[in-house]
Amino acid sequence: MFDREMKKFPIDAADASKGSNDQRQRVTRENSENEQENIEDQSEMKHKEERESDQGGYSIDIPSFIDGRNQSISVYFNDGVLDCFICYEALSIPVFQCRNGHIICSSCCVKVKNKCPMCSKLICNRCKAIENVLKSVQISCANAPFGCEKTTSYSKKKGHEKKCSYAPCFCPRAGCNFVASSKELALHFRSEHGWSPISFEFGAYFSVSLNISDEITILQEKNDGNLFVLSNDVKDDRYVIGVTCITAHTSEAPFHNRILTPRTEGLCRRKLQSFIPNSQGPVAITPALGLSLLSRYFSSDGELKLHIRIGRDF
Repeated sequence: MFDREMKKFPIDAADASKGSNDQRQRVTRENSENEQENIEDQSEMKHKEERESDQGGYSIDIPSFIDGRNQSISVYFNDGVLDCFICYEALSIPVFQCRNGHIICSSCCVKVKNKCPMCSKLICNRCKAIENVLKSVQISCANAPFGCEKTTSYSKKKGHEKKCSYAPCFCPRAGCNFVASSKELALHFRSEHGWSPISFEFGAYFSVSLNISDEITILQEKNDGNLFVLSNDVKDDRYVIGVTCITAHTSEAPFHNRILTPRTEGLCRRKLQSFIPNSQGPVAITPALGLSLLSRYFSSDGELKLHIRIGRDF
């Protein structure tokens, strides 16, 4: 019976071999396609990273309603996408657009008299889509790596960063590459260089004993924690002594200082009154902003007692 059925339904060896080969080819083809997709995915990821590196950008979190739950999704934007194309400032509500979709801020809309400078079309509509994005986005401060945990709306990001207390400063000591917020910088001075800041209060005179070999003396305001460097640079046969404010916000209004030498027999009392330059790290006092003294102003043991006052005015 079995033999008769085998004879009735004979198996062609060539067909079996062909089917096996087809299956192997199909599997091989599928594997090849998967490998190609992986290569393309990796290539796209690499190109994306290169574009982000070249163009700069930022990642933002946008609230989203997914599967019945409130969640946030991270979206990557290239720098400038949410900036006005005329003034390059961050867009804020209201946002306008011309008939061709070019986006412009409200201030520039008035300046160009509702006529798009890119295509000359009338600027007539609010761009609700961009306004909704601006309402939703929350962006981390650029100083997050230095400890800032603040998140702001896109339009307020630059304003916050201009005043952020975590903005990085550089150690003023030559050859030291330490970068951190001013708060961390004060700790670095103590732990790495053995500099203990001299505490003072704005508007009040305080005394500093300066050794002739001291190149840098750190001063720190008692209440606000502002850091200052009292530097002592040798220029020709003179010692130029001056004060620099260590701050990442170098465009801020400068402090002012007065430096007085003590009354010493046989020497004229010297006085300096000047503004204090702001610096993000490197300190270089010019003779015009420093007190220039001959070595005889230092005592026989190389000490000089200075009276200093730092404040917003003289």
